[in-house]
Parts: sequence; structure tokens; C-alpha cells
Amino acid sequence: MGVAVALLLLGLVACDSRRVDPLEEFASASCAAIQSWIDAVEDESVRLSRAVTPLEDASDRVPHYRDFTKAIDLRTWDTVRQLKRIAPATGAGAVAGREIVAAMERARGVTQQLIELAGTFPEDDDDPESLTSRISSLFIRLEKAFAHPNAARDELAERYEAFVDVPACADYVNPVS
Repeated sequence: MGVAVALLLLGLVACDSRRVDPLEEFASASCAAIQSWIDAVEDESVRLSRAVTPLEDASDRVPHYRDFTKAIDLRTWDTVRQLKRIAPATGAGAVAGREIVAAMERARGVTQQLIELAGTFPEDDDDPESLTSRISSLFIRLEKAFAHPNAARDELAERYEAFVDVPACADYVNPVS
């Protein structure tokens, strides 16, 4: 019986040493999810550029910008849902989860503003504010969407080493290439 207990204890110690800290696991998964979101937005930007570049008439570009803003808003919403699903329920992971989710929700607020902005794009050339200035405003605001989760990650990295040491978070320090 003593050998069986010793083996059981040895097994428990071995299992315990392989346990992953929920905060580290969340840090890795959340940074990866955010980087995936950034990559998806960049992919949408490339698709948009390819669609609008050959178009001569500015008004022909408007539907593409509207589709673009809707696509990035949907991707942002998907990322918010994913982060909510993977956030730990207790401890430091729960605190970090709430902060990351709140940052992505702020980013989603920006993407919803982009949909509204694209809705104001003129469909003809008789608008006092040029389409070019509105497009510029759209991309400047999009940078603001990226800034929210980046700032949250930086703040979490000051408190939790997991957001510094995990490769997915370290890769996220300069997310937009």
C-alpha cells in the first residue's frame, strides 16, 4: 500500500508541474486572437485596395468602403466573442480578461463609427466634402481601433509578466507591420 500511495503522490506532483497557469494561457491566447484580428483587418485593407484602385469614378468606390467597414466590424465582434469565451472566470486571468474584452469592445465602438462614416460617403461627385478626405478620416480612425487593445496589453504587461514573456504577446508589441 505504501508503494501505491508513493506512486500516486509522484503522479500528482508530475501532473501539477505540467499545469498551465490560467493567466499565462489567457495571455497567450488573447494576444494571438488580437494579432489574428489585426491580420484580418490588414487583409481586408488589401482586398479593399485591390478593389478600388482600378476604379476611375470615385462614386464607384463607395460600396467597397461600406463593405470594408462592415467586414472589419464583424471581425472585431468575432474577436470580442472569442475573448469572452477564453477569459478565465477567476483570479488574475479574470481581471486581465475583463480588461482585454473591454479594450476590444472599445475597438468595436470605433469600427461601428467607421460604418457610420462610410454611410456618409457621397454617392455622386456633388458633395462639398471630398471622398478623399472622408477616406483619410476612416483610416485614421481605424488606427484608433488598433490602439485600444494595444494599450490594454501594455497596461497588463506592467502588472503581469505573462503579458511580457508569452511569445504571442511579445509579437504583439509592434502589431501593425
